[in-house]
Amino acid sequence: GPLSTIPMDVWMAGMPKFMVSVMHFLMGCMSVQPIELLASVEDYEAMLYLNLLFAVMARDAPYVMIGMAPTSLHVFQMMEQNREHLVRDVRAGAVTCPWVVAGLSAQQQKDASFAMCDLLSREEREARAKALEDEFSCGIIKIAPRIWPNLTVFSTAVGGPFGTYKEELQHYIGDTPICSSLYVASEGALGMARDLTSADYILCPRDCFFEFLDVSEHHEEPHKALLLADELIIGEEYEVVITNKRGFLR
Repeated sequence: GPLSTIPMDVWMAGMPKFMVSVMHFLMGCMSVQPIELLASVEDYEAMLYLNLLFAVMARDAPYVMIGMAPTSLHVFQMMEQNREHLVRDVRAGAVTCPWVVAGLSAQQQKDASFAMCDLLSREEREARAKALEDEFSCGIIKIAPRIWPNLTVFSTAVGGPFGTYKEELQHYIGDTPICSSLYVASEGALGMARDLTSADYILCPRDCFFEFLDVSEHHEEPHKALLLADELIIGEEYEVVITNKRGFLR
């Protein structure tokens, strides 16, 4: 999706500097991936592969989070097409996949290898590579709960038009619950899920300013008919109009 192709520093450009630092810190604590290294990789496909490589090394991961359903499906298809490369790279503690190497600088390759060896010892990498090899040899159906046996939730946006990807994703994740925790767009975060399994969202008024246009009426001057959230009527339909912190006006 569009958001996942935007560098993190650009996406967070509307935040105060201290909040950007906090977000980077929290992401580093919640993730096995080396965030700064991944942010420095300009080749999008190589960046996704690195994300996937570090993810498959983490056997005990309780959750997997990928921004949007199309990207999630693309990552699993990448896993299916590069199973042998992933096993080889985990075992080697280095990136050897040719098309990924082509998208990385020499320093990025060194940094990736250092991070992999820091995450798992040689013996642990060998054991993990063997486990992945065994699971991949059994096919790709329901692969997620097989390579991550402690997986309790898969987090990705499947609301709205992304709902069409849900069935395809279940080919890879099986019965693992899908949590569509955020409703986001390139323009900003629009809503947060009401609970883990809900596709109903609560507005995020700190990220965007929301206005609403009643779709049941004709408006010659729509900007004069905009309503605020406290003026809405339950059961009516409205178009959502947003203004974000980065200069996108209505």
